[in-house]
Amino acid sequence: MRLKYNVFLFVFLGVVGLSLLGQKPQALNMKLLSHWDSPLVTVDTVHSFGSRYNEIWGWINPKDSREYAIIGSHIGTHIVDITDNSQVYEAGFVRGRSDFVVNRDFKTYGKYLYAFADQDVGSIQVIDLSYLPDSVHVVYDDFLYSDYDKKDTLFDKAHTLFIENGKMYIASPKHFADAPVYGFAVVDISNPEFPIVRKPYDQLQFGRVHAMYIRNDTAYLNAGGRGVYIVDFKDIDNPVTLNQYQNYPYAGYNHTGWMSDTGKIYIMADETWGTPVKVLNMKDPSNPELLSYLNPYMQYDSNAVPHNQFFVGQYAINSYYYDGVQIFDLSDPKNPTLAGYFDTYLGENNRSFKGNWGVYPFLPSRKILLSDMQTGLYVVEFEPFSIPKYGDDFTIYPNPAHSVLNIKAKNKLLKPIFKLYDQTGKLVFAQALEAGNIFNWILPTLAKNLYFIEIIDNDQRVFSQKIMVD
Repeated sequence: MRLKYNVFLFVFLGVVGLSLLGQKPQALNMKLLSHWDSPLVTVDTVHSFGSRYNEIWGWINPKDSREYAIIGSHIGTHIVDITDNSQVYEAGFVRGRSDFVVNRDFKTYGKYLYAFADQDVGSIQVIDLSYLPDSVHVVYDDFLYSDYDKKDTLFDKAHTLFIENGKMYIASPKHFADAPVYGFAVVDISNPEFPIVRKPYDQLQFGRVHAMYIRNDTAYLNAGGRGVYIVDFKDIDNPVTLNQYQNYPYAGYNHTGWMSDTGKIYIMADETWGTPVKVLNMKDPSNPELLSYLNPYMQYDSNAVPHNQFFVGQYAINSYYYDGVQIFDLSDPKNPTLAGYFDTYLGENNRSFKGNWGVYPFLPSRKILLSDMQTGLYVVEFEPFSIPKYGDDFTIYPNPAHSVLNIKAKNKLLKPIFKLYDQTGKLVFAQALEAGNIFNWILPTLAKNLYFIEIIDNDQRVFSQKIMVD
């Protein structure tokens, strides 16, 4: 059953001024495509934040290429079809184990969505999204099982998740009400519908981890007042700590971080008022180099507080509570420039937590998803992400592909870079090629799945298309 809600659509061109004298503009190089808010989500009256919504994630259905926003509220998980800008609607809803939750977190793995909450009594919920747009199916929820022997492998709450290579990493998990909170844990999801805890780590080892970024079994663990632990988890029973980065300028509560596609630049946020996002050279994890700072509107503000961030190409994309999403161009990481922003909350910053909680920038359409704690889902476009419409200017075959992808361009490409992304938006392969208009692109060994090819020429995106690899 599809529950449709009214959608209001505004178009912002360039910078949109506000009628209130002296108020900051709402948008720069971004425009609103659609908005969704459920009348069924009331204000959380239990917690002091008075919020309605929290985390955001995204997913594309490989069967029909429909795109979905996954947004958490204090009552559960909302799956919203955002394919058609003129008619976004809630395609599915899964109620949480508790009705008043400040923080939920989500990650997808193939057709599965993993959902956790971090307050009250909860559970891990595994949700099969493949039945969309008709419905979603909860295929695992530990509180639905009468066999309590299964429950010793699970957690009833956690703060954040990260998935890589068939493993789910969990920050601050807890084994039920009477058990201590662990600092960190690794969960085996090789059988996606039956997650099994492989290894929990006591808080004494890495602190109480708040969030993490993992690439090639190297984890960057954001551990609050302890800074960032950089840990090699190739052997999860004997992890090797490569570095603990702390005592840096503007240190606060080390909250989240994300790595660039190149693996050289790491951006890191301390969720403390007046602490800018740090840009670090991470070529040598044992000796990070602080390169620059990111502040909203490129101006230091002692009331500003960052939350979550991501990298897309050269752009650092940050959710910044009262200051909305802030996008910075890090072509020169020592001299970042403001590239765009969109503010979802126009109220005064009074050092509370309101506005833009999260951002998701990895959909193939390049739509950017924002969650506002008070007013719900915003689907926006960032001008440099807009994909030109070239019609028949590119021919790509075969599709499905196996080991070679043949690409023919109508016009000569001068500095072509070909990139391949998986369904989560993760870059899996990239290659710079010689100038020309006919290319035989040799692919690495890839799992059979849906991917997305992107072609860059002279630092501009000129083409994007989904392909199947068999």
